[in-house]
Amino acid sequence: MGLAGWGLKLTRFERTAQGHFYTPNTYLGLTLIAVLIIRLPGRLFQLQAAGQLRTASPQAYAALGPGPLARGPLFVIIGYYVCSERGVLRLSRAGRASA
Repeated sequence: MGLAGWGLKLTRFERTAQGHFYTPNTYLGLTLIAVLIIRLPGRLFQLQAAGQLRTASPQAYAALGPGPLARGPLFVIIGYYVCSERGVLRLSRAGRASA
């Protein structure tokens, strides 16, 4: 929630003749996507280090089990976007977005 609040402070709202628009912070969005993308090769490295990449059976994946490092980035990204969009809706209804 704190990350979404910070993201809302960095979000640019504008009102034009075509309607109301907002532009989220590019660097924050790219950072969140990079965390998700970097997580994937790390997971593949774990599987390869365990010698289970070749088998690729469901039991091989279940043996490693998803831990907090696997689920954490996903939950952070989902939480950020849900809270951020709720904040955008709240701010647009309150009229603050009319800059």
